[in-house]
Amino acid sequence: MKVVVRGNLGAQISNSFAVAVWREWRHLVSHAGLTQIRPYSTSVNLFVIAAFGIAVPWRRGFDFYDPLLILLYSFIALLFAAPAITDLLGSDWTGSTTLLARIFASAIFGWSAFCLILFLGIATVNVQYGAGRLLIPQWNILGASLALSLTACLSVSALGALFTVVLDPTSAKLILRGGFVAVLAAFLFGGRFIPEPWRIALGENMTSRRIVHSAWIASGVFAIFAAGPILALRFVRKDTESKP
Repeated sequence: MKVVVRGNLGAQISNSFAVAVWREWRHLVSHAGLTQIRPYSTSVNLFVIAAFGIAVPWRRGFDFYDPLLILLYSFIALLFAAPAITDLLGSDWTGSTTLLARIFASAIFGWSAFCLILFLGIATVNVQYGAGRLLIPQWNILGASLALSLTACLSVSALGALFTVVLDPTSAKLILRGGFVAVLAAFLFGGRFIPEPWRIALGENMTSRRIVHSAWIASGVFAIFAAGPILALRFVRKDTESKP
């Protein structure tokens, strides 16, 4: 069988979707001040990474390995993914491939930040209590937290892209930040408004196995939800292009 390759193979590879995502991801890392010094971005992002990756684990010690805490930590990635997509789409872009590449790059950027924070947290606990042993959370908890973080980032990035295209980058950023603050407030203060019998029932069911199981279900929900804005963007983009 004869295989015929048409065109420039190097050009085909450089224009592939994976390379487009990689290029956008590198741009985000640079824009965040993590590969080159940008006074405001570098200081803010390093502060968040140090606070959640070193300070909190150092204070919590072994409690940092609590399944619920690690899974809640997964949503720290949204602090990086949400503004990333609005920054990317605030610049010039054309075509659905570029749009989709920037959505995935933003999601991977936020997920990468969470992976770094989680790694630093585990390293911090080992510095305190390791004594030559490697202490890590259970593998099923790590897997669930990584999956939850990635799908949540993808969902928020897709939703942020839709808001950015339909509205504008500034409005989209305000909406995403407002939503994040609302969810955070619900986590911190929502328990006060739960009836006592429900609170007791929730406490009895907060086993490690149930928490991990719920995290995998939430990951699936986030992955399905992300498809909605991505599909909607195809029609929004067509409508935008068809306007005089």
